[in-house]
Amino acid sequence: IQAAVALYHLERGNSHGAMKLLQGSRRYLKAFRPTYLGLDVDRFLASLERFVERTLAGRPSAAEAPPEIRIAHPSTPNTT
Repeated sequence: IQAAVALYHLERGNSHGAMKLLQGSRRYLKAFRPTYLGLDVDRFLASLERFVERTLAGRPSAAEAPPEIRIAHPSTPNTT
C-alpha cells in the first residue's frame, strides 16, 4: 500500500510525499527481501525506486511504466 500511495503522490506532483512513502516501502518490505511468496521484492523495490527517481528528475522514460507486482511462481492447488 505504501508503494501505491508513493506513486499516487508522484502522479499528483507531491515529491516530498512520494519520497517519504518510498522510504516507508523500503522499511516495511525489508523483512521480506529478497523474495516472498513468489514476489521478487528486491526487483520490485529497484523498479519502484528507479521510476520515482527518474520521474522526479524530469527524465521519465516513455517505455518505462510504473512498477507492477508480478508473482514469479504462483501457488496453484493440485486438481488432479
